[in-house]
Amino acid sequence: MALAIAKADFAGEAPAPTAELIEKSAPSDYRGPVPVWRVEMNDGEGTVLYVSPDRARVVARRSDVWRFYDFFWMLHIMDYGSRDNFNNPLVMVAAGTGLLFVLSGFGLIYFRFHRRDFGLKAKRRQKAA
Repeated sequence: MALAIAKADFAGEAPAPTAELIEKSAPSDYRGPVPVWRVEMNDGEGTVLYVSPDRARVVARRSDVWRFYDFFWMLHIMDYGSRDNFNNPLVMVAAGTGLLFVLSGFGLIYFRFHRRDFGLKAKRRQKAA
């Protein structure tokens, strides 16, 4: 039944799909509940469909392109474990450090222009003399 659901959902050509029931630990590219059917489409693009035995529908679609994207998404949000939490402490520290640099930059700009008179004091002294 899982093969039939996956074939109906898949738009490409699948010469010989294979199905495997995963009951204990989910693979790294699937972050849903188990048990789940892992249907490998063998299409040359590394497409894998995950079919829920409880709901009898496809719950996740994965391919080599998706895995490539997911790797860079992990780098972007700096969550190297579950790859779905963008409010982790590493991101908060990086954001706080960036904010600190911006505020210190504004302070430096203020003091730089506040202390500099652009040569006006020398011109005033020449006029007064």
